[in-house]
Amino acid sequence: MKTKLLTVALLTCTYFYSNAQVEKGSTLLGGQLGFTTQSDTSGKKNTNGQIAIRAGKAYKDNMVFGISLGYAGTKNEMNTDVNNPKNTSYTAGIFNRCYKELGHDFYFFGEAGLGYSYGKTTWTDNLPSSQRKRNLTTSSVGLGVTPGIAYRVLDHLHMELLIPSLLAVNYSSSKLKSEGTESYKNHTFSFNTAFNRNPLESLGVGFSLIF
Repeated sequence: MKTKLLTVALLTCTYFYSNAQVEKGSTLLGGQLGFTTQSDTSGKKNTNGQIAIRAGKAYKDNMVFGISLGYAGTKNEMNTDVNNPKNTSYTAGIFNRCYKELGHDFYFFGEAGLGYSYGKTTWTDNLPSSQRKRNLTTSSVGLGVTPGIAYRVLDHLHMELLIPSLLAVNYSSSKLKSEGTESYKNHTFSFNTAFNRNPLESLGVGFSLIF
């Protein structure tokens, strides 16, 4: 499956190469930033935040190779099943992005990326018979394909609308501990598409500086 995805990405890049937009030697700097908060009548909040940055170099016209880093955090005080649930995750990876000019400062791009992520979730049971602290850690490696549309707002600034991980292959390993004692391990292999998610949840907004 990974071989098929890489083949599709390479063929797509070959097609994009026929219409140059990003010149060889150009530098790409970009990222995504998101923050949401929700509260109930009692004042409890559900807070989510994420940040992702990327940097790359055009090794050919329209072809950019680079690295990406990300962080995300969630705190849900509104969850009545458990106490103080918190989640943090870190990601690092490499990507290859290809552009095609559509005209009128609009560009289509396709991106193939390989990444690693580490996440940690902590909570305390909200049961009269159990107040144990629990710790769930997850490590995963994934390969994904992301298409998008970019609009040149300024000479070097592009705003982007994208579908993160339109196709994604992922392997993950999870470990749950209760009060310092290991409870179980779990290994999962999955293949996902953005089509089985809510369309609004499948869209992302970002920006890139190309100079």
